[in-house]
Amino acid sequence: MPRNGSGVMVRETPVATGTTAWLDTKLAGDVNITTVDHDFHDQDLADALTSSIAVDGQSVITADIPLNNHKITGLANGVAATDAAAFGQIPNAATILIQTQTISSAVSSVSFTGLSSTYSRFIIEYSGVLLSNNTSSFQVRVQANAAFQTTGYFGSVLTTTNGTITNSYTNNGSALVINSTVSNADGCNGTVRLLYPVGSASSAPKAWCQIQVAGGGMIGATDYFNVFGSGVCTSGGNFAVTGFQFLAPGATLTAGTFTLYGVTH
Repeated sequence: MPRNGSGVMVRETPVATGTTAWLDTKLAGDVNITTVDHDFHDQDLADALTSSIAVDGQSVITADIPLNNHKITGLANGVAATDAAAFGQIPNAATILIQTQTISSAVSSVSFTGLSSTYSRFIIEYSGVLLSNNTSSFQVRVQANAAFQTTGYFGSVLTTTNGTITNSYTNNGSALVINSTVSNADGCNGTVRLLYPVGSASSAPKAWCQIQVAGGGMIGATDYFNVFGSGVCTSGGNFAVTGFQFLAPGATLTAGTFTLYGVTH
């Protein structure tokens, strides 16, 4: 028994085990140490050493190694795709999954709240978004001072439909319009980015945040659209942006998946 299954080496002879294996063997009547006894014990030690990790790299790991909440220190930078990366090699910017919401029944809006200064930017990817009718627009709002702001949105969204360019402009609107012709039969996909929601200076309203949108989808069986644009929300006072809200005034959201990510730097 080189190890007991928990990593503990257990010494043994043909008749006894433990830290006093030889003494217990003697007390059991095996007065003389024979070659059989010695070989049995030495093979036990050899088997334990064989199952250990050799410092010169000769050993081949045969199972996952639990580190019991300890660090690997002194690790060289990885080179090959299968090498472990040292902490210093990890890019400064990291995208962290925060939350996913999937619409299973019609809702008036989808909201993400509780955003914090842990992240300098936020990204929401939406896919398969359907509205209850074709006449309503798909919009986004930001939350500041514990309320979703309904004024002060300025932005320009460029939409191409079947290659024809149309321009949707929001002038002091109640939300930033992502797209005005989302179909009730074909899904809309895209990304909304909220840049530096905590503000760039203490004197600037923190809700003056930059919102970028990009997306596309189908309108019917053959018509398609692409959306590109950006905007800002100037209302909300000197408060951090703490949430997103997607909505379609005059309609409900009947399907779609929304995934929120935070970017650390």
